Amino acid sequence: STLQEPGLFTSMAIPAGAFVCIYTGTFFLSEEFDGLPRTQRDQLSRYATEVEQHGVTIAPPVAATTCKVDFTLHPAAAANEPSASGEANAFTQASVVEVVASDGELHAYLAACIFTCRAVAAGGESLWNYGEGYADQRKGAGYDAGPGCPDELIDEKSLPSMRNRVG
Repeated sequence: STLQEPGLFTSMAIPAGAFVCIYTGTFFLSEEFDGLPRTQRDQLSRYATEVEQHGVTIAPPVAATTCKVDFTLHPAAAANEPSASGEANAFTQASVVEVVASDGELHAYLAACIFTCRAVAAGGESLWNYGEGYADQRKGAGYDAGPGCPDELIDEKSLPSMRNRVG
């Protein structure tokens, strides 16, 4: 990577429309994340992803001494954006998963996953555009990102509602 950052690489080819990984970390309500002390929020923002439609920010923990994320525990955080001359081959999709727990109650969980919109060759890097909300971080790092996956590719590859798949 030209930014000298880790990346999310694959050891085998991944077809378009394939699941890559789940974005993991601490789930914050957006207003809770925005209310964190500035230093902490700035450290977490580098690797955080916002799920706007659910008002949630997911941020993997950052080591206080190194300001780094453990990518073996949080591999999705290593996924980079395409360079200005490239294009994304992956996108994120958030889904609410409902399960009946042992207490008999229905519980809902939010999962943010990375999927491919284009094939990724063996040894290739999964790249997704982080969206407009990441503009300040891009500016601070001094780079421009390439475009995200086109909507028509995402729509083609997106999973149908869980309610439509489970009878």
